[in-house]
Amino acid sequence: MNFIHSLEHLALSKVAVEIYTSPEVREYERKLVQPFYYTYNAFWEPFVWEKVSSWVPFEVIQDKIVGAIKPLSNELLMWKADHCKILGPNAEEKISFCWKPEGTIDRLETAKSLIHDKDFTIGQRFILACYYWLKDEAIQLWEKMSPSDFESVEEILICGIFARGLPTILEQWIKWLGDGADCEKYYVYIGKLIQYHIKVPPPADLWQKLTREFPTERALYILEEHWQSSFGRNYLSKMNTTQQMKIFKQASFKTARLFLNWPLQCRFLEVTKCLREYFTEEVYISIFKVIVREKINRQFRDFDYKGLLKNLWRQSSQKVKEYAINHPESEKFIEYIY
Repeated sequence: MNFIHSLEHLALSKVAVEIYTSPEVREYERKLVQPFYYTYNAFWEPFVWEKVSSWVPFEVIQDKIVGAIKPLSNELLMWKADHCKILGPNAEEKISFCWKPEGTIDRLETAKSLIHDKDFTIGQRFILACYYWLKDEAIQLWEKMSPSDFESVEEILICGIFARGLPTILEQWIKWLGDGADCEKYYVYIGKLIQYHIKVPPPADLWQKLTREFPTERALYILEEHWQSSFGRNYLSKMNTTQQMKIFKQASFKTARLFLNWPLQCRFLEVTKCLREYFTEEVYISIFKVIVREKINRQFRDFDYKGLLKNLWRQSSQKVKEYAINHPESEKFIEYIY
């Protein structure tokens, strides 16, 4: 599940991230009704083209860099969705994000940086430390928390204002910290959180103990929840071969869909070849539709998705093609194939 990116991709990503995160481009996106991800390219590409052309002299490379901007917008959009209830709706405006070389937000390193950022309250930073399994930081912040900080965290527990199991996560951390933060009891208190925490994979030392206990049903839910972000791939990559094969068999479409998204879209056909034995005719239909709906119709240009669809069609068996042509929803994808 882990791939080595080409030097070209890494170089393009570096420039694209620098342009996308520049103050001018960020301000331009904020002024739009919606982020670039949701906006027709004609409304924002001319502005970005102007910025890119001042950085890069070659038009072919300029086009590839502009094509990478929408995935970066989606990357930031997903981060905001996962953190807005912890840090506030406009937190990204005052954050200097850490980015990975392939062009995705390094969520763990960004969280580590934010935990020391005094623009946010100790309560917010404590929640973030628990959210990211940062034991030492959680202990340090716990010791610094004032009565008002405790009240803000307790409010979350009482009201349950955060979805996705965060109240349960905080409750377990607080129990462990309140009982003296005994490292020998850490696994007893915190290990069970794997059942509730669908956002951030646990650190390696915990994962080794949890691997056999991680239920397939939970993995399937994570793949459904995080098909656009790196979390699904992270969980999948941590599983052993037996667990992965079980997931592939039960959720071949969900697994394949992970690799439709930046930055692994160029590996999609390679992955589908490995999963092909688990694909039913309906899985192919679902893949054809999601390529059109999520990539072609949304005007993503980080990859040739029309070409991708045609290549997948060519690799499909005659039985799959006949099934697809006669499918009641064939009009949603067939025009892009022929």
